[in-house]
Amino acid sequence: MTRKPPNILTLEQIAASGTEHAHQAALFAWCKHPFHEGRLMPELDLLYAIPNGGARTSKFGQLAAGARMRAEGVKAGVPDLCLPVARRGWHSIYIEMKRGRNTLEGMQKQWLAGLFLAGNCCGVAYSWQEGAELLSWYLGRTNKRPVGIIKAAQKALEHNPELKPLLQGFV
Repeated sequence: MTRKPPNILTLEQIAASGTEHAHQAALFAWCKHPFHEGRLMPELDLLYAIPNGGARTSKFGQLAAGARMRAEGVKAGVPDLCLPVARRGWHSIYIEMKRGRNTLEGMQKQWLAGLFLAGNCCGVAYSWQEGAELLSWYLGRTNKRPVGIIKAAQKALEHNPELKPLLQGFV
């Protein structure tokens, strides 16, 4: 008896539901590909997700999990992803994943502002493709500045206008 090969989903199939989770999963699947634009990007092995929210199974489960997570240091507004690799004059890049017409909330803008001030690059991605563009640009695979960097800089400036000299090239 021969085994049927496993179904391999495309990135578009992974992201098909359109949820933030689906696009984040597709971005991590994209990161696992050994070649991007003909070049190796081993730095992508260091990309990780920051567990700062998400659905819980029940009302009690939500309360218990939320309390446990806060006790462990989880904070509201922290971006979803981090690549702790220094490039382009920044210490690392943080990416906030969004879906549809969702916008950044107050705490998220505050975190972006603080992260920019601390020497980190930040971006907002509304799809796995935008996340891939952010990472490709940050790692020097392209010089075209992604829209997600500009959005993050604008939102950080809304929270802290003192960032203007630091972010002058982005907005």
